[in-house]
Amino acid sequence: MLRFDPALINTLKQLFTRPGKMVREYIAGKRVLITSPTLFVLKLALMTLLIYHLFRHDLTATSQIAENSKRIISAESVGKWIDTHYSWLVLLMIPVNAVATFIVFKKQDYNFSEHVVLNAYLTGQRLAINLVLMPLYYVFGNALPIVTVVVFLIEFSLTVWSYHRFFNKLSKAKTFLLALLSLAITLFIVLILTVLVIVILKNLFNYKTVVS
Repeated sequence: MLRFDPALINTLKQLFTRPGKMVREYIAGKRVLITSPTLFVLKLALMTLLIYHLFRHDLTATSQIAENSKRIISAESVGKWIDTHYSWLVLLMIPVNAVATFIVFKKQDYNFSEHVVLNAYLTGQRLAINLVLMPLYYVFGNALPIVTVVVFLIEFSLTVWSYHRFFNKLSKAKTFLLALLSLAITLFIVLILTVLVIVILKNLFNYKTVVS
């Protein structure tokens, strides 16, 4: 699955040079030397997972084992769990992101499945950024919050640019504002889902929540 793949390389190149046009062409059926969104994001997620274990596993493994031995939910333990399972979480976030962009960019006349395609490719784009910047987490291990914020800002800037290229009838300013709104909706959905998961864990598996 991870052998040299010219289509994967070309897809990555297109996503960092002409993302809007590439996704629109894929939706229109022009798919020569372009990896499907599902396979593309799965390959990037697997590569990210492998690189994670090379660069970042040692940063959280010991403390995570200790946390997993206790049925306690704290901000720290949740953060460590998210960090460890980042690749798979971003895959689960694709439909959530698609709901947000479908709501915010509804006037652009793309159906929900097309928003799923767009967000799958942009998820792969973000995973590629994480792959390139992963060594920073290892080198600057004592400044993880700062590195995380920097990486987020890079990813968000790239996402806004990709939205502007895809929804090419919108101005840059409007695209930026709608991207912020989309992010807010995404965070709201995630908050609701997180609360539901915590309630389920507390009631079915006797987990305890700790404010830290």
